[in-house]
Amino acid sequence: MDKDKPGAFAPFAVVEQSPVAKMPAALRFTDAAGLPLAGLTALPALRDELGPQAGDRVFISGGAGGVGTLAIQLAVSMGAEVATTASPRGADLVSSLGAKTVIGYREQKFKDVLRDDDGAFDLTGGQDLLDSFAILKPGTTTVSVTKAPEPTTARRDMGKGPLLAAVFGLLSVKIRREARRHGASYRFLFMHPSGADLAHLAALVDAGEPKPVTDRVFPFEQFADGFSCLEQGCAEGQVVVETWACGGRACWRYGAEEPRRDRSGRSKLVHRTCSSRTCSWRTRSLRWSRDPTFHEPDQPAAAAGEACPDP
Repeated sequence: MDKDKPGAFAPFAVVEQSPVAKMPAALRFTDAAGLPLAGLTALPALRDELGPQAGDRVFISGGAGGVGTLAIQLAVSMGAEVATTASPRGADLVSSLGAKTVIGYREQKFKDVLRDDDGAFDLTGGQDLLDSFAILKPGTTTVSVTKAPEPTTARRDMGKGPLLAAVFGLLSVKIRREARRHGASYRFLFMHPSGADLAHLAALVDAGEPKPVTDRVFPFEQFADGFSCLEQGCAEGQVVVETWACGGRACWRYGAEEPRRDRSGRSKLVHRTCSSRTCSWRTRSLRWSRDPTFHEPDQPAAAAGEACPDP
């Protein structure tokens, strides 16, 4: 899988070594799965672009989302004072993560509340992006992941020449004009895979902060419902699609036994789709037993990480 191209949902993926890092020991698999995309968006935006110092005031729009929940915690850990927007349902969450000022976007416009901030991280786009320049100190920046790329995106992030930089300049001319009107600047951010940054995030998580927030986990066959949830804005934190290598519930690495009973009451352990070369089980493998220790489907039949048993 090319790290510079859009990804997909699959039980397995082959990637280069450079964008990979060991998952944090403190996290479950589902929580760790939400860390790369959100973390590799929030960390460069704050560390490399905004660079808040202790006591700086940073505005983060849409703080209750997957990127926002991490960005708030990272900014607070850097010593910044964070203001954010949230729905009534998300207000308690962002406050618990360290946001000092929480603005209900349905009742108030943040540009009527905030003044002289030292940077803004736009996660919602639209009018929020244009309004963010009005709350900034002169000479500061709004970083966005939602709108048009600008010339620096072509040159620095993509390594392209003046032609693409000119195209991006035309695409972002309205936004950059509004930024200049307030004495601020505009920066569009592309997320880039980075094993080094992932390892840094993992170390931070294992040290206690930030803590990824997982709202909902959808099984692989319902990943379309996960996208619908994101589009409707129904989630607080991460939305994760869980892809089991074997379609079962018990074995994290090679496969799983899915316990069921037949009509006569015998326990049937069905191992569905194991594609590991080290596992001797395959699709449609069955094992029947009268094991009195049989577990019903709501209880795992094997410990997480346990290899598939031989038939």
